[in-house]
Amino acid sequence: MKGMRRQVLSVLGILVFLIAAGLSGNNETFAIGPPVVLPVPASINDTGQPHYSYNGHLATFKAVVPGAGLTADYYYRWDIDGDGNWDQLAGKTYANAAGKWYRAKGSDLSGQQYLPSISEERKLIHSVIEVAAGINTSTGAPVDSGFGTYPILQYRDLSSATPSGLSDTQRSILKNIAMEDAMWYLHQQFVRVEAAGSGATGYLPGASNDVKAANTALYVLAMAENGHYAAYPAGSDLFDTSALNERNDILYNTDPYADDLYRAVNYLLNNLAELTIINELDQSDDGVGRIDGDIDYSGLHIPFYTVPEINSNGLVLSALAKSRLTGSTVAAGGSLVNGLPFELIIQRMVDAGIASQIDENNALTQGGWTGFPANNNQVISAANPLISAGWIHGLHTAEEEMGADGVYINNRLKDRLANHLCQIQNADGGCIYAPLGADSIFAPAGDYLLACKWLGWDQWDAADETAAGCTSTAITKGEARQIYDRYLQYVIDHWETPYDSTKNANGSYLWTSGDFDSAVTQDCLSGAASSNLAARSLYGIRNFAEYEASPITSFGLNDWNRQFSVSLIKGQHASGYYKEAAGATLEQNALGLPGTTAYAAMAGGDLYPEAVSPVSVATAELTQATAGAGYSDQLAAAGGLTENYTWVISGLPAGLTYDSAAGAISGTPTLAGTYPLLVSVSDSISTASATLYLIVRPGALTIT
Repeated sequence: MKGMRRQVLSVLGILVFLIAAGLSGNNETFAIGPPVVLPVPASINDTGQPHYSYNGHLATFKAVVPGAGLTADYYYRWDIDGDGNWDQLAGKTYANAAGKWYRAKGSDLSGQQYLPSISEERKLIHSVIEVAAGINTSTGAPVDSGFGTYPILQYRDLSSATPSGLSDTQRSILKNIAMEDAMWYLHQQFVRVEAAGSGATGYLPGASNDVKAANTALYVLAMAENGHYAAYPAGSDLFDTSALNERNDILYNTDPYADDLYRAVNYLLNNLAELTIINELDQSDDGVGRIDGDIDYSGLHIPFYTVPEINSNGLVLSALAKSRLTGSTVAAGGSLVNGLPFELIIQRMVDAGIASQIDENNALTQGGWTGFPANNNQVISAANPLISAGWIHGLHTAEEEMGADGVYINNRLKDRLANHLCQIQNADGGCIYAPLGADSIFAPAGDYLLACKWLGWDQWDAADETAAGCTSTAITKGEARQIYDRYLQYVIDHWETPYDSTKNANGSYLWTSGDFDSAVTQDCLSGAASSNLAARSLYGIRNFAEYEASPITSFGLNDWNRQFSVSLIKGQHASGYYKEAAGATLEQNALGLPGTTAYAAMAGGDLYPEAVSPVSVATAELTQATAGAGYSDQLAAAGGLTENYTWVISGLPAGLTYDSAAGAISGTPTLAGTYPLLVSVSDSISTASATLYLIVRPGALTIT
């Protein structure tokens, strides 16, 4: 991994702030001790990387006090352009005008403002935040304070209004800005409950318990798709190895979202209930050895079914399986799971999913799921593809994320699922949605394609007459491949189908208008119009397209990644959320802004786009010098921000100096020899080093 360095305030900058603070007057304290400030990093894997912005963009500056209590207030102020002056934030009122302080809980020390426009192509700016536990109310001087830096790379020529015409790199920058703002919006909506400790919880709001559970699970999933994961409070020691505990503590102290996510995980765990598994075959391990050591455990599920189509069970299973807490012992407040290995909890949720699947008593609906657990041999007349898609996603995620840790999805489930994939398919290749009669529904199409890939159907030849090996349905491998192909063709055929109001809340395709590029950015930013996208549909397609066994880059002539990016860039509100057109999707109507925004962040989640390649030392060899003779040489670097290069050279022989800005070495060396020089170059984002050897030859002899 390339070496990186965190940006810090210069000594002069700190002195300016301390002198400006003053030390007299009436002190007012709202928290104890100098706070630790954690600016939200642009990349959790490389905290020196800058955030992105551009001329005319209302940028959000984000920071937290990690582990802050729920009641403690902090004073904070931002110098957004790094000029040494504290700036007014858009839409906020000073809590103390003398020091230009705002006041808030430690979980949200953010603000928005436009950076001054630049004329150069790009400019690296180091915004500064100061956070004080208390201040002198007369002078505005801080009593105890901490500083943090927030690097931003501002561009001159980017525009979210016309992302279709931009390069892939430019578009990835704009999508990264959108995803950052979406995650912060979700963070701001998150409700924290208990003050602290490994049993603390929190949730995203919802109109009912199952919506609340679904939104909270979607928050965990949205963060995971963007590289953020739960961590227990530092020092909890809940993992079974010291290495995992150390990794956990580092994550908790460096990722500002880790506290939210462990609270969300605890909330989901605390809402689990037991589900009786009547047929012991549902817990079959196919001879591989169950994770529970052959103990007959009941299943675990979310027992709320107010809005069954959102399938809170599938979402919660996905979220917990993707939370990367494998190897830990749960310390949540719920006695049902407290003290259990995390893997066992996931296995019991998997068992509940298998038991909830429609069984062999129903030839046409076997293998699907309905609005309640079908764990008692019920006769089910119709499977629900929205609910079934949620279980497919959850169970597949559990196997993909935790299969190597002993979580097992048995062949009984997959065999019955094969029958469902056959029976639910309509003549047009889509999924029959019974409440709409014989019509198909688009929203779950990505999950059904994923199920076909999960069973390996995409790898078979359409002409293969060999039996597929399913006891639930007598299809050949060729017929299975044809079913997969029809699902895929359905997606291609309906890629540009607009929302159909006759299908009510379930008529969502990909774009309300049928055109990914039809949203008006300014209307979406201001709230005058809703987003053009259907977030759940987008995520389902993306999840299928990126299936690692055989990723897909396009659907017909449609470059899905490019089109999704354009839609996500143009459709976002200035506050960071996505609001789908009224009535366009059940997800928007049921989940509200938090759930819809989380689905959008899942659809757009991506690795941090390094628009600027890391800097490197390009000079491989130095020109030889002669003692007593004038010398000059020019070092070269590659990559990075060329306008920000700063050189440091150590080991130069007497008589030579260097220019730190230009990288030029000059002077007259006095002594011959071979000198190893340690050369480093930084562009204020990355740093590269190399050892070069300067040979100084003896000068010519003078005979007198």
